[in-house]
Amino acid sequence: MSRFVRRALVGVALGVLVYAVAVLWVDAGRVREAMSDYTWSMVLAALGLSSVNYLLRFLKWELCLGWLGVRGAGPGAARG
Repeated sequence: MSRFVRRALVGVALGVLVYAVAVLWVDAGRVREAMSDYTWSMVLAALGLSSVNYLLRFLKWELCLGWLGVRGAGPGAARG
């Protein structure tokens, strides 16, 4: 596993831990009550649309790399 992936996973784990501690510190009952009113289908729709957005950004980036002719065989292979 690369160093970047390891650091990213540690960051996500710390974020989840901080969130869990904050929920317990504030009041889990109040948080549960507030979340019961959420329309979870809309949350899932927003996550899906966000994922599609990132996919489209990636495809646009790949298209632009092709237009510019900077895609190479690997790091350091691009024309300078």
